[in-house]
Amino acid sequence: MTTTSPSANLPAASAEALGSRVAVVHGQLLRSIRQGDFSPGEKLPTLDEMSAHFEVSINTVRKAIAVLVKDGCLTARQGAGIFIPETEGSSDVARVVSVMQHFSCEDLGELQTHALKREVILCTIPHGLTQYEPAIERQLLQQVLTTRQRGLLANCTPIQPQNLDLIDSIQEAGIRVIHINHYDASLPRQCYLLPDYHKAGYMAAVHLLIHGYNRLVYSTHERPWPAAQVVFAGFRDALKDYGVGFDKTNNVHRIKTGEPADLASFRRLVESTEGRLGILALNEADGDGLRREATECGYDVPGQIGIVAPTYPENAHRTGLDRVAFDHLRIICEAVDFVTAENWTAPRELRPPTLERHGTVAKP
Repeated sequence: MTTTSPSANLPAASAEALGSRVAVVHGQLLRSIRQGDFSPGEKLPTLDEMSAHFEVSINTVRKAIAVLVKDGCLTARQGAGIFIPETEGSSDVARVVSVMQHFSCEDLGELQTHALKREVILCTIPHGLTQYEPAIERQLLQQVLTTRQRGLLANCTPIQPQNLDLIDSIQEAGIRVIHINHYDASLPRQCYLLPDYHKAGYMAAVHLLIHGYNRLVYSTHERPWPAAQVVFAGFRDALKDYGVGFDKTNNVHRIKTGEPADLASFRRLVESTEGRLGILALNEADGDGLRREATECGYDVPGQIGIVAPTYPENAHRTGLDRVAFDHLRIICEAVDFVTAENWTAPRELRPPTLERHGTVAKP
């Protein structure tokens, strides 16, 4: 691609100090790589040449190069220099869509069939609440970047260190990114197609209130994951909106993760309630456990205690509880449609839940 010295392809140094000098050099080099200013396999200028070009120290250039090498955008060959990877700089985009999610065999088969109809290969990356590993996630994301895939449906780790810098690099490379789950309680800064978990928490609280449960509690672990935090926010807002009021002492019941059922604690919760107790469980598995505890303690579900739970893609157990449910598979299929469409519309959308009654909340 180049006909002159490689240094001619380097972008001019930024006139303004936008952040650290390392970040400026990194950003300008990354843009040049993505724009195809270098040919696949081409050697970059020396550190001395880039230092002079960017008007920064050699150490600054070295740090920026190290990040690009770590993220797979450049290749370091000992004794030879820094090169553009053979797979980089090409305008070809692999018709592959990576999905970071757990699936049942049935759902995976249905999603794969849907992807094939869109003429893409599906690469599933098992990822979820029990397998968040930031280092492994980073390696997987680097493969998405270096193989220039068509799209990434991201369920990123909420555990530090997060890999959002690499998500940014993937997007800058022209790979379409849609978040399909929260990595934080706030909405993602990139595109998203998410279950409306706030509405799920709100709907669950209203469901319990209108069926006569006068005290509502959110049963949660000590450190709930981001999506569950959003559910809780919806639950809390519903109590405030409907004039019930909210305080943590009265409206939150905490379970210690990994410990067996504490029947004494559960009895105290029920006995401290005047009237009927409505519980929003953290998830279906926990809700089923609470129902068993109620039975062991001799309490009536749904007469004395009502239980409802939200559904999450990682643990949709279908336990027979009243549920605020999402069609998670359909949401992911929609996301596949977005990233494979001829025109990229960059969605920022929430999908509402539906209420499913299975008999753990009494009829009015």
